[in-house]
Amino acid sequence: MITLPAAIEEQINRFDRQRSLMIGITNAVIAAWCAYRLIWLMYVAVTFSGFFGSLIFSFVLWGVVGIVAAALAVIFLQRAKHLRTAAEGTPSVTNEG
Repeated sequence: MITLPAAIEEQINRFDRQRSLMIGITNAVIAAWCAYRLIWLMYVAVTFSGFFGSLIFSFVLWGVVGIVAAALAVIFLQRAKHLRTAAEGTPSVTNEG
């Protein structure tokens, strides 16, 4: 399980399994779209021989949105997985030493 600050974990724990799964999958799709946009921006930059002001802004914007979406996807999908294993009564596997 991912260690989060107590205030953030309290907010995430308000969602049930179905809602956590839906939010996690949606954020994973958004992160994949941002990765596609970043690849496309790199292609445009190489094609036009360099970064312009608008390309730098777009690169930073899509990079930040992608990182936040990927982090949220991991957090909410881990929460959905944890709730599924708790509902089934099977212990969740952790890699803690």
